[in-house]
Amino acid sequence: MPGSEPTPVANPCVGPMPPGAISGHPFWICPWSCDIHNTGRVLYCRRQMKSAKISQSKTMTGRSYIRKLPVTNSEECDVWVEELGDRTLIDWWVENIQPKISKDRNRPDCNWNWRHQYSRYRRVFSHKQPCFFALCTNGIAETVVLALCHCLAEEQYPLNSNLRSLFGWYLTSAPKHILSLHLEKTRMPGLIGRGSMDAILIKSVAQGHEGRVWLHADPEGGASLLKTYSGWGMGRIPEHVSVKRFMSEVNDGRYFYYDEKSSESAMKDFDPYREPCNANSK
Repeated sequence: MPGSEPTPVANPCVGPMPPGAISGHPFWICPWSCDIHNTGRVLYCRRQMKSAKISQSKTMTGRSYIRKLPVTNSEECDVWVEELGDRTLIDWWVENIQPKISKDRNRPDCNWNWRHQYSRYRRVFSHKQPCFFALCTNGIAETVVLALCHCLAEEQYPLNSNLRSLFGWYLTSAPKHILSLHLEKTRMPGLIGRGSMDAILIKSVAQGHEGRVWLHADPEGGASLLKTYSGWGMGRIPEHVSVKRFMSEVNDGRYFYYDEKSSESAMKDFDPYREPCNANSK
């Protein structure tokens, strides 16, 4: 995901907990599918102004969600971020992406039940303002969800109990071989994983958390996932720092964070992608 990676604000929503989540598998990004670079033409978004949420999702820093991602070094394709207020895009993922992911038993998200997460977590964790995001683009015949993310928008910040932050709970991106069934090969966006993380940072700023975000690297992601987060500019929470999750204070050394400075740097990297491809032609 990082570098040469092989991979707006108010409507809380939530859903089910995949097996093993409470026991310490809260957040994972597919390390082998997040950065895909192919040559090809620019895909112009047929849903340029899909919803008011997208066009009005600027934060106090003046930043909005990304509106495009690179296809090659010189070409880009339009994308958009949606904070989900219903289950439509989750249903699309469950019907088109998840069945193929479930066949790969090496993926920690192979058993994730997004419908259950969405319906259950809004109730159980309503006090933490759960929210879901989808990173989307236009496919061959329909809207294609590139990645899904579930966050808790109001959490304590482990490095300073007096501060609030956003906790990134589940994030997954569709592998290239699955997306190729829905996108033309020459229109396959790269930086999908980092693009999804940018949405999380934008949400943190919008919540008034100044970009503070933390997450847990799923142990099944191994050392490569630790390397991914470090490559994205995240710091690792020291093991001596107590991390309170689900009535437990166990820190296994796989917690990562963005503070105010590192999140600003990460968002700045994606500032070139905050206007749609054809913005200059308007």
